[in-house]
Amino acid sequence: MFGDFASGVVTFGTVAAAIAAFSNGADRIEGSNLPAPLSATDFIQFDQSKAEVGRLLFYDKLLSGNRNISCGTCHHHDLGGSDGLSLGIGEGGAGLGPARSASDGQTRIHERFPRNAP
Repeated sequence: MFGDFASGVVTFGTVAAAIAAFSNGADRIEGSNLPAPLSATDFIQFDQSKAEVGRLLFYDKLLSGNRNISCGTCHHHDLGGSDGLSLGIGEGGAGLGPARSASDGQTRIHERFPRNAP
């Protein structure tokens, strides 16, 4: 019983000591090639109007070859921008994001090729 408690205290103590050392600047080892930490000025300034143009383009079906699919048709925000499928449906599918399927009828996909196929 005390063995588990003691190892937990040692682990907690080690982590606490490491956090204290790094917060005091000990992470900058003299002579190291580590870059300086990022600051707010290292990032591109956010422009609301450019972000709005990007959002409109992301959902614009007129940019696709057949004008019937947008980036947002497959790339789902809840999945980090992916479609949640091991092999994307792409053109000819039905539905949005992870609910997208190969459709049916005349628009159905007849043959699919795996990624990196020759």
